[in-house]
Amino acid sequence: MKQDEAIATKRIQRGTPVAHRGQDTDRDILNPASRPALLFHGHPGRITDPTLQHVKVDWVGLEDEPASFAVGFCPTTVDGGWAGPTVPGLAEISEDEFRVRKQRIESGQRPLP
Repeated sequence: MKQDEAIATKRIQRGTPVAHRGQDTDRDILNPASRPALLFHGHPGRITDPTLQHVKVDWVGLEDEPASFAVGFCPTTVDGGWAGPTVPGLAEISEDEFRVRKQRIESGQRPLP
């Protein structure tokens, strides 16, 4: 698996460590005191709801924000509206990579150097 490659739909399960593949955003972060105040590209989190139509992730440091409990990610679709092979907004990362990125976030740094 290449770093930050879209996670395969068949790999979606509760507890899987993932990273945000999108651009940095403050959308769906409502508390101005949240630290970090952004969902970064490469931000680490864990899947909390593996429902394919709306995969939810608890993002490190943003567990109490809508970005974690209300926003979901969807797989690509194929003919007939069936779930496609990947969820483009999420990348599967290793436990070691999750720990490194989590430590960076907790020390006030971006998850990726």
